[in-house]
Amino acid sequence: MKNLKNRIAAAAAVFVFVSVLFCSAVFIIDHASHKCQGSGCEICAELAQCSNNLRTYFIPGYSAVCTAAAVFTVYTAVSAAKGADTANTLISMKVELLN
Repeated sequence: MKNLKNRIAAAAAVFVFVSVLFCSAVFIIDHASHKCQGSGCEICAELAQCSNNLRTYFIPGYSAVCTAAAVFTVYTAVSAAKGADTANTLISMKVELLN
C-alpha cells in the first residue's frame, strides 16, 4: 500500500511539472506579439517568469530523459549480447539422452 501511495505521489508530481512547462510555453506563444505598456508591465513580468521556468526546468529535464534513454539502450544491447553467445544445446539444458 505504501508503494502505491509513493507511485501516485510521483505521478502527481510529474503531472504538475509537465503542466507548468506546458502552460509556460502556451502563455509565451499566446503573448508573443504583446505590446508593452512601459515599465511595470505585468505581462512582461509573467513572460519573463515563464521563460525562466522553461530555461530552468526544460533543458535539464530533457537531458535527464535523453541520458536515461541512452543508459536503457546500452543496458538492453549488453543484455541481448550476453544472452546471444550461449546456445541452448541438449547438454546445456541437461537433457538425458537414452538409447
